[in-house]
Amino acid sequence: MFCMALFVYTISSMKFSCLILGYFFALFILNPCHAQHLAILQLADEMLEDPTKWHQEDERICLDDEKNQRWSLYCALYQAAIQIEGRYKHRGVVMRTVRKVIKQATPKQRFKHPIRDYNNLKSTTFKDLKLLLQQAIERLS
Repeated sequence: MFCMALFVYTISSMKFSCLILGYFFALFILNPCHAQHLAILQLADEMLEDPTKWHQEDERICLDDEKNQRWSLYCALYQAAIQIEGRYKHRGVVMRTVRKVIKQATPKQRFKHPIRDYNNLKSTTFKDLKLLLQQAIERLS
């Protein structure tokens, strides 16, 4: 990485500092996984506790999901993020991870909005949804 290139030009006492900085850069910037990311996925999984809690016709407007306590995958993740972090990050670690799991599960599908569109597929079952959340949890564990 960036710090590795600096090794060539640094004196030996500086090498250790660069190694430490490179480690923290890789750990917290390139792969930032914190307890709250797992908590968001786990809460979304709990919100979708059984098939009666699943809203299969997602439109990415979550007010009706909250009112009816029936959650699409997107709205469960959205609401869980609000409850855990106090804000929703559309391009954050959790959503990126879920999108990657969806892409892996449906390699031949092309989605405009992967989370919404996967949720709305006629072929997606509740079991598929729960498995997807478990795979996302495993990726971040």
